[in-house]
Amino acid sequence: MVSSAANHVAAYDPYTGKEIWWCGYEGFSIVARPVTGHGCVYVCGLEGETRVLLAIRQNARGEVTQEELVWKLPHGGPLVPSPLVVGDLIFLCNDRGVAICLDA
Repeated sequence: MVSSAANHVAAYDPYTGKEIWWCGYEGFSIVARPVTGHGCVYVCGLEGETRVLLAIRQNARGEVTQEELVWKLPHGGPLVPSPLVVGDLIFLCNDRGVAICLDA
């Protein structure tokens, strides 16, 4: 199970509740839900005032390092609308209504 919080996202074992991995980010009250595909969890977050999208390896352990961070969209990510994974594509609509399509 993957759950985002005020300043981080974490994966938990649904049977034991034990934390598997976590990744911190700036921000508060980020509404967009994490989505999965291609062995990654795609998470929206903030870096200062910049909206970012992180691709984190699903099999990460402990605190997410640069090795488990597959890629990052450095700007243009949403805070409210959730990403959508369809096939090899990720569709985003940022908070200003600009649609973005990425290769997962």
